[in-house]
Amino acid sequence: MSTEMKNPELFVFEYGGTARSGKGTIVSWLSEVHPEIATEETGADYRAVTLGLLRQGELELGMDEAHVAMVLKRIAIGSLTDLVARRKELEADEGSDALYGADVNQTVHLVSPLESVRKAVKGGFAKRVERVRDDDEHSVLLVDGRNLGPVVERVEGTTLVMRTFVTCLAFEAARRECLRAGLTPGTDEWHDAFGVNMDAIVARNNADQDRVLDPVVADANAIDYWKNESLINATTHLYGQFLFEDDRTE
Repeated sequence: MSTEMKNPELFVFEYGGTARSGKGTIVSWLSEVHPEIATEETGADYRAVTLGLLRQGELELGMDEAHVAMVLKRIAIGSLTDLVARRKELEADEGSDALYGADVNQTVHLVSPLESVRKAVKGGFAKRVERVRDDDEHSVLLVDGRNLGPVVERVEGTTLVMRTFVTCLAFEAARRECLRAGLTPGTDEWHDAFGVNMDAIVARNNADQDRVLDPVVADANAIDYWKNESLINATTHLYGQFLFEDDRTE
């Protein structure tokens, strides 16, 4: 591995996985512990495209899957990429909460699987990786996203150190959503929300893993390192080497 990593400009760790599995939490925690490490994610990009198209009147609430696909088919990828690039402006104009508003939540799952949207988001993501590579401030980038490793590998001056696929039971993911919402276990509000969250997470995971483009599944050669002590040690060594100044205990 040391031969492959000779003098790269940017080391990249990717975290993908199922809905609400904790991949974002892992990246957030590591970035808090090491603020000098850069982070990237694309989930908000799909929401930015959706919000932008809603605000432009290209999309309307209540459109079905076929209608949304038809609308997106006539929009140039360059225009979609522009919406990705203007994500921060959208957040500034509308507030970051707008990306997670009810209108976006109802529509983004119809927008994000489409090929043109995914190409636009990946194109914008690659440009942001290049900016991190060139900023002379970061040597490590943590990526919260799905199937972005192949995109990173096409960016010169980067080395993809490790891809991690994070997953958890839908039951646990639904429980986390309830806790995140500040609900109290055992209450009627908890039970009602738990059922809704559980159904939504199961439906999303099924749709994500079954889609033709960028299915959300572990790589065919993925290693379940929890079942092999030597692989756990190797993983810990990598984290210690790149993120904790060779301190594998940390």
